[in-house]
Amino acid sequence: MNTNRQAFVGRSRELDELQRALDATVSGNGQLVMLAGEPGIGKTRSVLEFTSAIKETKTRVLWGRCVDEQGSPAYWPWIQVIRSYVQQSSGRDLRDDMGVGVVDIAVIVPQIKDELPDIEEPLEIEPAQARFRLFDSIASFLRKVSQREPVVIILDDIHWADRSSLMLLEFIARETADCRVMILCLYRDTELTRQNPLNRTLAELIRLPNISQLFLRGLPADDVKRLVARLAGFDPPDELIDVLHERTEGNPFFVVEVASLLVQDGELTREGLPESERWVAKIPQGVRLLIGRRLDRLSPECNQALAIAAIIGREFSFPILDRLLDDVSEDALIDLLEEALSVGVIEEMQETPTGYQFTHALIQETLAAEFTSARRVRLHAKIAQNLETIYGDQVDFHASEVAHHLAEAEPLIGSDDLVKYSLIAGERALNGYAHEEAIAIFERALTSKEHLPMDSDTASLLFGMGRAQVATLQRQDALQSMRQAFEYCVETCDVTRAVNIAEHLPLIPGVEGVAQLISNALELTKPNSHDSARCLSRYGLALNYELGDYQGASKAFEEALKIASRLGDDDLEMRVLANFSSVDGANCQFEKCHSKSLRCIEMARIANQPYAEIRSHFWAMNSSHMEGNLDALLHHAEAALSLAEKLRVKALEAGSLFSIAITLGFSGDWAGGRRYSDRGLGSSPNDLRLLAVGSLAAFMDGDKEHGSGLLKRLEDVSRATVPNTSLEYAVHLSVMPTIARLTEDASLLDLAETSARTLLDSSAITPAVEFHHVRPSLALVAAYKGDREAAREQYEHLLASFETYDEPKMMGVTSSEGILGLLSATMGRLTDSVNHYQNAWDFCRITRHRYQQVWTGYEYAGVLLKRDETGDVQKARGILETSLEIAIESNMRILVERIQQLQSQFDRVALESDSAPAGLTRREAEVLKLIAAGKTNRDIAEELFITVPTAARHVSNIFSKIGVNNRTEAAAYSSRH
Repeated sequence: MNTNRQAFVGRSRELDELQRALDATVSGNGQLVMLAGEPGIGKTRSVLEFTSAIKETKTRVLWGRCVDEQGSPAYWPWIQVIRSYVQQSSGRDLRDDMGVGVVDIAVIVPQIKDELPDIEEPLEIEPAQARFRLFDSIASFLRKVSQREPVVIILDDIHWADRSSLMLLEFIARETADCRVMILCLYRDTELTRQNPLNRTLAELIRLPNISQLFLRGLPADDVKRLVARLAGFDPPDELIDVLHERTEGNPFFVVEVASLLVQDGELTREGLPESERWVAKIPQGVRLLIGRRLDRLSPECNQALAIAAIIGREFSFPILDRLLDDVSEDALIDLLEEALSVGVIEEMQETPTGYQFTHALIQETLAAEFTSARRVRLHAKIAQNLETIYGDQVDFHASEVAHHLAEAEPLIGSDDLVKYSLIAGERALNGYAHEEAIAIFERALTSKEHLPMDSDTASLLFGMGRAQVATLQRQDALQSMRQAFEYCVETCDVTRAVNIAEHLPLIPGVEGVAQLISNALELTKPNSHDSARCLSRYGLALNYELGDYQGASKAFEEALKIASRLGDDDLEMRVLANFSSVDGANCQFEKCHSKSLRCIEMARIANQPYAEIRSHFWAMNSSHMEGNLDALLHHAEAALSLAEKLRVKALEAGSLFSIAITLGFSGDWAGGRRYSDRGLGSSPNDLRLLAVGSLAAFMDGDKEHGSGLLKRLEDVSRATVPNTSLEYAVHLSVMPTIARLTEDASLLDLAETSARTLLDSSAITPAVEFHHVRPSLALVAAYKGDREAAREQYEHLLASFETYDEPKMMGVTSSEGILGLLSATMGRLTDSVNHYQNAWDFCRITRHRYQQVWTGYEYAGVLLKRDETGDVQKARGILETSLEIAIESNMRILVERIQQLQSQFDRVALESDSAPAGLTRREAEVLKLIAAGKTNRDIAEELFITVPTAARHVSNIFSKIGVNNRTEAAAYSSRH
């Protein structure tokens, strides 16, 4: 970054603030400073003074500047920052500092490939996840560099930044808050109209604890006098300063321009000063007039060259300007540019040997305004033509810049070339995950063709627009864009493009028509062809999610699989299997889902398709969970975590860590579950799944303070999140009622119920979300509130679902039989409840679901005590004793307390412990009777619903208390007493 170094005065407070921010950064507390002010107020100049003062401190300073032109590529200020680093570093440094993220960063900064030509292409993943990975790669790169030296990133004129650049700023500001990175953003607060995307970014950034805002205003009169004195070489009279300060309002740019003008005109000299009336007359009222007066002192030829350069943009290169000046030789142009350099109108760009930029945007704006509209149009056309020649093979990277000039020249040259370069620029924006910029590019080109008949180019623009709209969640608009493109391809029998569009058509719950469109594409394809299989696979998804036609979807998938197998196309077969298994899973056909997922995992592993593999692991996790298979669940979760780390997608990591945490908790290792949930929350602090399992794990582990903190965050994030029918959202709803019961917080029940009923009313809800999370949540809420009617409703819905779908063993964090047992008890049907709980108890014991076994035992014993039929109390004691033993072994402290409280209730309905001889407890008296009856330890364990080791321990204690050595003597003792 270079600029004309004019006199500098004042701003000591602001410079002190910047130094304090840097000191905090150097100590490891990254800072974000927003420096605002009107044009010419000295933002850039103040920052230059700051960076000059720190140049000896081994701090790396990286500049990026936004420009007021649509032709700059997405992420332009960040590209300049990273490109500057690339130019300062060796290939080894790049590889070390960027790590695996180098493949993502190279997508937007092609110069990296010049230094590292062997880097691979990034793996294909969903657009939102790909953009997150790009942002994370850049943030990780900056963190790594800051470990070696503090980094100051200066983003100038961000009021002109594209939306993608601002989103990246928001991300990096959060991710570098704990490292030695200082971000300094300069912007004009006078430019912040409601439509400016910077407003939204400021609203996000203002919440950060490491942000500070500085507003530069006009210099006070004393500083204006000092500034003029430096320019004039002597102290000016106060009368002049008063007039100057009033006219310029202390704006340093205006002050310098006016003072320079007065000096050059001989009106401000040590020898003599004119009357104050002449000073007033000499000071222009407007900034453009002021700049015009300055430019008037340049030669007409220099002004002509600069005006043409202003049409190119704030930045321009010598080769382009040279081609636009037909009647000026290279040597003459060099002379003209040196003339402009000498008076500080332009400056050389250090990072571009043949590049220049206007020292202030106001100068460029003034020069560009001198041309008539017709002249500007012709210049833009000539610029675009020359850019194509100059950039040559690299023109695609600059397509957005070329398209900008072509758009300005459209009235003269038409729209053909504009469309051509807009398609290139739009695709580049999509590939760089700058979806908002892609929409703007495609929109501009479509506007130029809006009165023309539909053609192939228009269809391509609409298809690009649709994909960008899908990525920005404008799904209705995306469907409309793609539908127009699709219908054109069908009419023209363009099978290849029709099939490609069909695969991208968004599936919107409640919106019909997509399945029919894909059916139309299918009719165009050759039977049993690759294209027909692709259409069938997408058709299956549309039938399921649009029409709820699982049978029709299955038929389409099966036909597609047959074609893929016949063609020997493993990649196609894998993609069809992935779609098929997701539909199986969404329809609670988890056995089929599991089988297909395992097959897809193996195929994806062989084909080195990690994204397809991890998707299949997630569905395998889901089906393993439903089956209650903890070993399989943990296996798939750990495999998914390994792949998520390879893909560097935080959303996938969060899902994997949640699954590991909950599996460990199910096994009784809640301390291990806490470690994994805390690890996930470190990078995904607002993930509802991790907040739910983290809170549950903390309470189970006895850390009520930590659990309460996570619970508060869970409630806040849940209330702030719009309910949606994704599994990622629904999971926490089935956990919250259990936490509510543990904490006795009834407000959680209300929150879970409200959100669950919102989902239940949605036409987008899938059977998997409804019956595995929403219904269980409502069932637990009904039971814990003691609502008989609501319990009956959920009981009937769950039983009906088991007749239609595969009956799960687990639903949320509760066994299905346990939920039915709880609902039955709430309805007062105690015998049905006992039967359900017995099934749940057996399931937990066989699958080693220790957490659920303790909960089941606690609830089961309570129902037995309430029913109080023959043998119920004895059975309940045994179940509680086993549950307590497991709870103690697994350190489930909160459940240990609950079980002990329930055990105390038996004391009030059973014989007092001192009624048995020799200090035997009630349980030991029961065991002694069974010994006398000839029962073995295993017989005793089964009779009393306790474990064999527990029975053996009781027998040993009895022998010691009554003073016998064997079972025969114990039986005799029993008969005597």
